[in-house]
Amino acid sequence: MAITKIAYSLRALLGLALVTALCFNHADAQTFLRVSATDSVRIIRTELVRVPGQAPGLLIDYASPGGLSDTLMLRQRAVEIFFAIKPRLDSLQLTALAVRAAANPTDSSAIGFHRRLFGFVIERRSDARWYFLHDSVPVPLPGAATSPSH
Repeated sequence: MAITKIAYSLRALLGLALVTALCFNHADAQTFLRVSATDSVRIIRTELVRVPGQAPGLLIDYASPGGLSDTLMLRQRAVEIFFAIKPRLDSLQLTALAVRAAANPTDSSAIGFHRRLFGFVIERRSDARWYFLHDSVPVPLPGAATSPSH
C-alpha cells in the first residue's frame, strides 16, 4: 500500500512538472492554450490543488478579455478549456478541474490576490463521466449546448 502511495505521489509530482512546463506563465513569455483550430486562451496560472480527504485537482486561471458578466460564455469557455486539458487530467489521474476567468488580468503575480475571478469546477464522478459541480447532466461534448442543468 505504501509503495502504491509513493508511486502515485511520484506520478503526480512528475505530472505537475509536465503541467508546469506546458501551462505556467513564464516571466518573459505568455502561455496560450489552444482550445480549437482557430481559438486559444491566455493562461495566467496553473496549480495542482489538494482538498483534504479528496483526490488532487488542477486549477487553471485564464484571461477573459470579454469580462465576467456573460456567465453562459464563461461556462462555454470552461468546457473548451476542459476538453483541451482533458488528456493531461486523464494521464495524471486527476478527478477535478477548477477553471477561473480573470477580468483585466496582468502579467504581474504580485497582484494575483486582487484579481476579479469567476469560475467553475468540473469533476469526474464514480460513473467515470465529468460534470459541473452540482449538475446532474455530464459535461456536453464540444459543439453541444451548455446551459446549466439545475
